[in-house]
Amino acid sequence: MWTGEPERFGLVGFVGAALLFSPVAGCVAGGCAEPSLPPAEPPTAAIALELADAGRSSSPSASPTAVGGTAEGEPGGRDRGPAAAPDAGPCDDSLGSRLAQVSCDGTRILVAHPVALHPKRTIPEQPVRKTLDAVARLMAERPDIQLLRIEVYTSRRVGDSAGQRRGETLAAQGRADSVFRYLWRRRGVSAERMEAVGYGQPATVETPASRWPAVLHIVQRAAPR
Repeated sequence: MWTGEPERFGLVGFVGAALLFSPVAGCVAGGCAEPSLPPAEPPTAAIALELADAGRSSSPSASPTAVGGTAEGEPGGRDRGPAAAPDAGPCDDSLGSRLAQVSCDGTRILVAHPVALHPKRTIPEQPVRKTLDAVARLMAERPDIQLLRIEVYTSRRVGDSAGQRRGETLAAQGRADSVFRYLWRRRGVSAERMEAVGYGQPATVETPASRWPAVLHIVQRAAPR
């Protein structure tokens, strides 16, 4: 029978009993197994999102070239030059319904009717008048035409006679001056953008069928910017 230190025995016994019936005592006796946890659900939503992103990145429609029309390294197309203009096809010198237009090579103003004007007339008759009015509008629309030479030729074959050549030249010059004056005084084309020259010989280029064929020769044009 125990008779010494009852308080100490009681405390030790209480602690021993607590350890005996605690989960720690069971681990000491038989070894503790890790507590079983419910199996974690696979992150199906995250996997699906990753697969969707991968599909979009590998799709041709989502390539950097297809989106915005730019290649990799060119955000928003800022590094790319302007798109090439569509091919307008070959140039055509046919006037159609127009009365005047610049030729494809840019050296002449083509007209639908001969612009011969008698020296003694200040107002040309129709259809020459409408044609010259169209030339004046074209000059206003094309400030790049800096110098237009009004060239009037003779359709007559001139021989070796100096007097005949001189007469044809003076007649051609008078008609060129008449066209010049009409465009300047009546239609407001600047005199600094025109000059008139008469030639006492046939033209070396194709001209309208006229006794005094005229060629509107673009001598000087402004350089494109």
